[in-house]
This record gives sequence, C-alpha cells and structure tokens, in this order.
Amino acid sequence: MTVRLFLMGLVILGFGMTSEAAPTKKSHPKVRSVAIDGNTLFSEDRLRKLMATRSPGFLTSTEYHAALFHDDLSNIIAFYRQHGYLETFVSDTTVIRDTLENKVDIRFTIDEGAMTRVEGMSVFGNSVFADSILLERIALHKGDPFNPLAVERGSLAILQMYADTGYLDAKVSPDVKINTESHRVLVDIVVEEHTQVRIDSVVVSGLEMTNESVVRRELSFHPGDVVSYTELLQSQRRLYQTGLFESVFVRPKPQEASRPGFRTISVEVTEPMYGEFNVAVGYGSIEKARTRVELSHTNLAGTARQLGGRIEASFIKQGITGSFTEPRTFGSRWRTDINLLFELQQEPSYDLTRYGGRLTVGRSLSRSGELSFTYRYENTTLTKVEPVELPDDIKPHIRSLSVTLTNDTRDDPFDPHRGTLVDLSNELAGGFLQGTNSFARSELNVKKYWPKGRYTTFASAIRVGWQDAFGSSKDIPLNERFFAGGPSALRGFAYQTAGPLDIDGNPLGGKFVFVWNVIEVRRTVYKLLGAVAFLDIGNVYPAITDFSVGDIRSSAGPGLRAGTPIGILRLDWGFKLDPREGESRSQLYFSMGHAF
Repeated sequence: MTVRLFLMGLVILGFGMTSEAAPTKKSHPKVRSVAIDGNTLFSEDRLRKLMATRSPGFLTSTEYHAALFHDDLSNIIAFYRQHGYLETFVSDTTVIRDTLENKVDIRFTIDEGAMTRVEGMSVFGNSVFADSILLERIALHKGDPFNPLAVERGSLAILQMYADTGYLDAKVSPDVKINTESHRVLVDIVVEEHTQVRIDSVVVSGLEMTNESVVRRELSFHPGDVVSYTELLQSQRRLYQTGLFESVFVRPKPQEASRPGFRTISVEVTEPMYGEFNVAVGYGSIEKARTRVELSHTNLAGTARQLGGRIEASFIKQGITGSFTEPRTFGSRWRTDINLLFELQQEPSYDLTRYGGRLTVGRSLSRSGELSFTYRYENTTLTKVEPVELPDDIKPHIRSLSVTLTNDTRDDPFDPHRGTLVDLSNELAGGFLQGTNSFARSELNVKKYWPKGRYTTFASAIRVGWQDAFGSSKDIPLNERFFAGGPSALRGFAYQTAGPLDIDGNPLGGKFVFVWNVIEVRRTVYKLLGAVAFLDIGNVYPAITDFSVGDIRSSAGPGLRAGTPIGILRLDWGFKLDPREGESRSQLYFSMGHAF
C-alpha cells in the first residue's frame, strides 16, 4: 500500500510538473550551407551576394527565415531581369533541416531562360524637349539587353527634367510591348506636359525666434521664377545645413483657380532650443581624468550668429576658450569665426602657457568641400624645457596666415562607415606678418572608410607634414614641431616618443612627419560591443632630408570599442613590430572616440 501510494504520488507530481512547465521556445535554425544549381551566366559567389540568407563566414552566421529566403529568391530573379533575362525563374527549392544541430541546408535551381533585347524606342506627346534628349535619359539602345529598371529610372529622370523647368503636373508613362516568341521589346515613352508653372509668392511659417530674413537669404528662388524642384531641394538642404532648424519642408502649394500657371511655395520650419549648457567628464590614458563645461547660443537675437564659451581641465591641460560665428559676413556666403583662448599645458618635454586667438573666414565650395583662411595671433611661454640643448625659457609669439582646403564625404564624423576626409593646409608664420618666429608649414591629412558587409568597416588614414624656418629664424619652436606616437597613431609607442629623442629620452619633435594608419578593421561583435585590429607605420624626422624608408617604425595590435550614450569608449593595445634596445614592447591606451 505504501509503495502504491508512493508511485501514485510520483505520477501526480510528474503530471503536475508537466502541466506547469512553460513551453520551450525554439530559436530559428542557423544556415549551414547554400547551394545554387542551373546558373551559367553568373557565378554562385555573385548570386550569394544578393542574398541575406548566407552560408556561415568568419565569426558570422545567419538564421534561416522562410520569408527572408523568399525575398532572396525574388532579388535574384530581379537581378537576372535587369540583365535582360525576363523569363528567369526558380524551378526547384529544397530546404533540409537538421533538428539535432538546429541547422538547415539550402539548395535551389535557377532556370535562366533566353535574353530579351530592345527592338526600338520612341517618345510621344513631347514638345518642350526633343526626342533625342529624352531618350538619352533611358540609357537603353536598340540591341541592348532589356532592363526594366533602366526604363523606370529613365522615366523618373525625364519627369525630373520637366519638374526642373516648371512642368510640375507633367506625366511620363512607359508603354512596354514584349514579344515572347522573338524575345524582343518595343518601348514607347508617352509624355503629358501640361502647363509651365511660375512662383507666385513664398510663404515662411514656423518661425518663433529666427528672423524671416535668415530663412529667405538661404533660398535660391524668388517670385516670378519658373519653379524648379532641384532649386527647392537645394534651398531645403541649405536651411538644414545652417543647423538652426529641427525640420525643414520646401514645397509648392496646390494651384489656385484664380492664378492658373502660378504656385505659392511654402517653407515650413521647426525650431529647437538654441541655448545649450553641457557638462562632460571622461578619462583617457594621456589626459587622465578630465572635465569640460560649455555654454553656447546658436541663434543670437534670431540672426543665426553663434556665441559660446568653454572651460576644460585635465591632468595635462587646463584652459578657457570663447568663440563667435557670423554665418554671413557682410551678407555674403563667407563665414567668419573668431576664437579666443588661454591655456596651460604640460607636455613630456615642456610646460606651456598660451593666450591669443584665431580669425577664420571660410565658405563652402560644394556639398562636401570648403575653403578657409585663418589668421593666428598667439603668445606662448615654454618653461621646464627638458631637452638640454634648448633654453629653459622660450617665448615664441606666432603671427601666421594659413589656407585650408577640406573635402568631407563621410557618412558620420564621429562613427564613420563610408566616405573620405581630405584636409590640406598651408601656413606662413612671421615675415611680413611679424612675430618672433618665421616658418612655413604644409600638412596633408587623408582618411578613408569603406564598409564590408553589415558589421565590418575598414579604415585607413595618412598624415604627411613638412615645415622649415626662414629669415632670421634658425629653428622651429618646440611646441610648433611635429610629434607622433600615442592613442591616435603608432599606438605601440608612448605619447610623442616616436621620432627624435634627446639623450634622456625626451621628445624633440621634428620638421617632417609621415604617419600612416595602414589599416584598422572595425568589427561589431555583439550589439554595442566591437573589436578592432590595426597596423600603424611612420615616424618623425628632424628635417625632410633625413627621411629614410629604413627608419619607418611600425606597431600593430588589437582593440575594443563600446558604444555608450556619451560616445565610443576605446581600448587599444599596441605592440612595436621592430622594438629597439631599451624600448618597451607595447603600450596600452584608453580613450574616447575612434583613433581617426
């Protein structure tokens, strides 16, 4: 009886446990392999690049989703059709699931079919533009493989032409006739032009603090002009680039019956809060603990002028700066920036006290290009100068003029994944500009970023600089020389120690610098956590004539990145690839932001 009751209790307990346990949610299976049959026109590697469902790669794997795989097959078919193979289809698909390893093996067969070519193209209904001009936008010719996407894009390009010349109500309808037996296509482009439209008036709305004149001066159109969608978009972009507005919409209003052939252009903006107060704290291997307090206003009295001040302090630098920006100098498109500074700085070879300012006048040359001229007025005192061959107390007073050309196509200045930054500057100090030191300096910085898949970015940067004294000056002030080594380049070296050193190991700097971040591979590992691998080469030389390939130093190593609300945290461990006697083998750096 006791045994029976015990067994009965186990059964009841077992049922109870079964009924109360939560069901286990199975994860999506991983893709183990993807095989493609029937393809002769394009390689398997080329077709796999069109798919999100892929075989596992280095540190990567893909989950299998039926809907996503269906989209992959649609992408492959669309790819074939863009090359003239309109009859392509997937004739067979097999997905085999391994339930033990929770993985799938995929195989599918493509029936490519015959190529369809263009037999002829014509345009109907046009009077504003000639047939030849419109057909150029289609980018297809007789005998070409038929590409439906080219017809679609060409039709939109034709529509854009009409919209840019005031024909806002124009319609473009492609009529495609396919002969499946001969595999030939006739394309007719049917155009309805309607009436040309001019600007009746421009209405600005949404302003609370900004003067309306600030908005209107960014517009490239006026009442009476023919409406151009390109001009509307360019004006909208200019208003965004002022940084004054959270949102900007520039668009024509519906036509009014009382004014046929005319439209009112509406400019709608949304303003943010223009005053900012920021406090930031951080830590870096060089500066140690640091803090920064900033106060700024980006739209003084609604004029778009900016005024700001900053106080910062760390273990090696303390200072206060003030800035003022006039975005439209004397009503022109030239921007004027005035910066004043007072700072104390402790470098490995000297201590520095500096005060002065800079006046910069610049303007945009294109969407990504900028030209600027800078006048620098700085008085500096160097104390505790460590190199024995230099005086203990140096007071360079710099008066210089520099010209800088910049082209920036990066997608994000703080965390770029694609694009290029090119910065070329030339500076002349002393001479007719007065000051205690006369020298000329040129410096080129190039940074390049390109993505490799969704999770990997390749980055490279190069810095080349040259300078030399002239006139009565026999040398370059210590604080104006080039230095290398640290958290941004040659990361296997201690701060500023790549290059000439005195007998006690103090950095001397140089007149010529060549530093190349040959490659940095940035890889997202998990959510906001990333890893990098890098290789840096370069050196600093006493003069350009001392440059030697044999003296180029190198360092490489791994690193970690963590995205946080306050920025990217960075940890790099650089190793010298060619350590010399008495040098440390590696250097560890902790900082904020990418190295470049």
